[in-house]
Parts: sequence; C-alpha cells; structure tokens
Amino acid sequence: MNDQQALKSTYQAEVYLALATIIQAITVTALGNELVVTIKNPQFPDLYWAFVTGLLSLLICITVWYLFIRDYFYGYRLVVMTAKNHLVFASAIFLLGFFQFIAFQFLTQPRLWLTLVIVGVLIVFLNSIYMSRAVTFVPKESAKEVVEVEMSSNLFLIMMFIATVGLVLWYLVPSIDTLLFRVVTLGAVGIGFLALDKGAIQSFQKHLDTDL
Repeated sequence: MNDQQALKSTYQAEVYLALATIIQAITVTALGNELVVTIKNPQFPDLYWAFVTGLLSLLICITVWYLFIRDYFYGYRLVVMTAKNHLVFASAIFLLGFFQFIAFQFLTQPRLWLTLVIVGVLIVFLNSIYMSRAVTFVPKESAKEVVEVEMSSNLFLIMMFIATVGLVLWYLVPSIDTLLFRVVTLGAVGIGFLALDKGAIQSFQKHLDTDL
C-alpha cells in the first residue's frame, strides 16, 4: 500500500512539474515579447518603468519556478490529495499563470501591473490556506517537520501588505502617484519576493539536510 501511494505521489509530482513548466514558459515568453515591443517603440518615461516592472516580473517568474522545484522534490511527494484537492490546486496554478500573463502586458502601467500581481498573490494565499487544511500528510514525523517549515514568510507578508495599501491609495488618491511613491510601493514588491526566495532556499536546504 505504501509503495502504491508513493508511486501515486510521484505521478502527481511529475504532473505538476510539467504543468508549471509549460505555464511559466508561456509567461516568460510573454514577458520577453512585451519588453521587445516596448524597447522598439520607446516612450519616455514609460520605458523606465517598463524595465522596473519587467525586472520585477522576471523575479516573480523565478520565485514561482523555484517554489515549484522545491515542492516537486519535497512537497507533492509527501502528501496525499483527493480528486477535489487536485482540481483546486490545478485551478490555482492556471489562474496564477493567467494573471501573470495579463500583468506582463501592462509593464508601462505600474498601477494596473501591480493590481494583477497582487491578485495572483491572493490566489496563491487562498489556495495555500485551503490546501493546508484539506491535504492529508504522510504519517511520518520527519516529513511533517520539513513540510511545515516556513521561513522569511513574515517579511514577505509585510511587504505585500505595504504594496496592497499603496495600491489602494494609488486608486483613491491619484495625486499620490509620485516618483518616491512608486519606488516605495514597487520596492516593497521586490523586497517581498526576495524574502520569499530566501525562505524557499532555506526551506529547500532543510529538506536536503533532513533524512526523509
């Protein structure tokens, strides 16, 4: 029974890695195409902001991919999911890619870009809450300890909260749209995802150092 369950977990890991690969390949291609179009038709100062949002978009793609790689080795293989959970998780992956793709079409419009990015983050956050309650973990203490590790997530949440507050103010008080405001708001996004990357790297290393 354990061997059969391990085989199923391996299959689900392969499926989600393939799904993540395809979706992220599409979004990165969309990002590259949009940057090329922007460079070919430069409009200052929008061009500057296109590079800022473009670099942040690339950081988001790297973060998403790295999290999938981490979970491919030490996430999907350690949990048991129902058919309903698979549907919810797959839907979240498609929605994340969907909003990434749309966001990358608005690199020269930071406010709209940020709106779509935060919607994507919210989808992941809600999916994580659902999956953490619905997924049944493999009954092995060492596996549970590793799966439950979440480092540097507090800083990510704080930065996303700052970015969200900034976005709301951006809509409610249009006059607040200054250079300093954009730097602070978009900078919070960058710091947040860098913190998430750091936490993912630490978590991955803990996986590697733990005897499962």
